Amino acid sequence: MSTKKYFYSILFLVLIIFIGKELSAQVTLNFPEGWIERWVGTLYIYGEKNTKEIYMELKIEKAEEENHWKWTIIYGKGEFGQTRAYELILVDSVKGKYKMDEKNSILLDVSYKNNSFFSTFEVEKNLITAIYTLKDNTIFFEIISCDMKNPLVTGQEGEDISIVSSYPVTVVQRAELKKSN
Repeated sequence: MSTKKYFYSILFLVLIIFIGKELSAQVTLNFPEGWIERWVGTLYIYGEKNTKEIYMELKIEKAEEENHWKWTIIYGKGEFGQTRAYELILVDSVKGKYKMDEKNSILLDVSYKNNSFFSTFEVEKNLITAIYTLKDNTIFFEIISCDMKNPLVTGQEGEDISIVSSYPVTVVQRAELKKSN
């Protein structure tokens, strides 16, 4: 490789690394601005056989401890309502890493990328992905639940092909939450 090509290759790699770090830092700086609020809407639960609609509320508030936020979800109203009081904890702002403390000995890894929170976890042989995205003064909330008991396993061991396990989606939950006045 000529010296000129080597120089441009190194320059290109440095620019990619620099731009990637800058984008990562910019992406994680959007929280908590715009998120701290009371959000309300209708949660649609799409099961295998039917669809349900229930009231949903999300309250995001600054907690007493630095880099902690109260993250309270309310499903339903009145005597049928369920409140889930969690706490979002900053782990690494540059990498967009958080933990969600469910206040019952359960901690979930949460990633913040491009103005969205992502969490994937397994409970009782169900793989669950939760996504919260803030866009145009609306939080788009989605949960996808997959049954891990009977995966479809295909592919083969080899250089170009891997063994792949896929899981059927059993429930999808979606809500568009608006700021409450």
